Amino acid sequence: NNSTSYSFIPYNLKKGFQHPTYEERDAIFAYHFFRLLGRASTVYLIYNSSVNDGGNSGEKSRFIRQITHYFRENDHIHLDEQEVSFPPSYVVNSPISIPHSPEVKAKLLGKYGPNGRRSLSATAYTTYLSCPLKFYFKYVAEIHEPEILEESMEANTFWSALHDALDLLFRPYCESGTTISPDILQSLQKKVPHAVKQALAKLEITERDLKQGNNYLFHGIIQQLCEKILQTDIQAMEHRPDTEAYLVHSLEQEQTQAVGIPTSLGEIKVNGPYDSVDMYLHQEAYRILDYKTGRANLNERKAFDKEFRDVSVKEVFQGYLYAFLYKKLNPSHEVQVGYYV
Repeated sequence: NNSTSYSFIPYNLKKGFQHPTYEERDAIFAYHFFRLLGRASTVYLIYNSSVNDGGNSGEKSRFIRQITHYFRENDHIHLDEQEVSFPPSYVVNSPISIPHSPEVKAKLLGKYGPNGRRSLSATAYTTYLSCPLKFYFKYVAEIHEPEILEESMEANTFWSALHDALDLLFRPYCESGTTISPDILQSLQKKVPHAVKQALAKLEITERDLKQGNNYLFHGIIQQLCEKILQTDIQAMEHRPDTEAYLVHSLEQEQTQAVGIPTSLGEIKVNGPYDSVDMYLHQEAYRILDYKTGRANLNERKAFDKEFRDVSVKEVFQGYLYAFLYKKLNPSHEVQVGYYV
C-alpha cells in the first residue's frame, strides 16, 4: 500500500510545509516503472487475483490498469490478457478414531482403577464431554502440549497465584482450628499484599517481572480479588446476625482421598479437589467453595440428568461432584456448594 506513511508527521503538516508526501513517492515509482517499459519489446505483467490474509487484495495494480487504458488503441502495441487457474486439490482427511479395544480399557483401568496411580477429576470428565479424542490424547495416551516460556502470566498461572495467596491467608486458621470472625478478616486485608508476593515468588515470578506489562496489571488484579473475597465475607457477617463467625474446615491440599465409582468397565477412582470447606458456627451445613477466575455458567439450569452430559453447564456438574465426594467421605455432614466467580 503506497499510501502508507511511516512518519510521525501527519500528511496535512507535510503538505502545508511543502515536505514530500506519499504522492511524490508514488510519482517516482510510476516514473521508474514506465521508464522500464520504454525500450522493451515484450513485457509480462503477472498478478495474483486471489484474496488472502497476507495482505493480497486480489486487485490489479494501478499500473496495469493505466497500460490497458492508454495503450489499448495504439496500433503498435498488442495487449493480450490471459487468465490462468489451477484446480484446487482437495485433501480428504480421514477421521481419527480410537477403537475401544481391550488395550484401551486396560489403560483406563490401570490408570484410574482401584490400583491405579491417578483418579478421574472433574476437569478430565468435562474434557471427555467436549471431545472424547482430546480426553484420550491427554489423559490416556498422555500426549502433553509442549511447554511454552511465558512472557506474561497465563490463565493457569493467574489462577494458581490467586489460590496460593488465599491459601497462605487462611491456612494458619485452618490448622489451628481458629474461627474466622470479621475482625480476623479485617486483619487479613492488611496481609494480602505480602501473601500475593509470596504466592508469585512460589511460582518463580520475581518482583522485577511484576514491574511492567501484563504482569503488572495481573498482580494488581490478584490483590484486588483477594481483598474483594475477604470483604464479601465481612459483609455477609454484618448483614446476618446468625453468622458471626465460621470455621475453615479444610483446604484443597488435604482433599486427596478418591472415591470409587462402579462403571461398566469396573471401579473408577474419582476425585474433585475443591478449593476450601468451611462451616458457619450457627448452621449445621458445611460449605464447599469453588473459586472461578473465568466465566461460570451458573444461571442456565437444565434437566437434572443433562447437567451431567452438557459441557456448557460444567460448573453446575462440578458442584454436584464436589458435594457427592464430600458426602461420601463425610456421611454425617450436610453440605452446600458455593461459587466465587
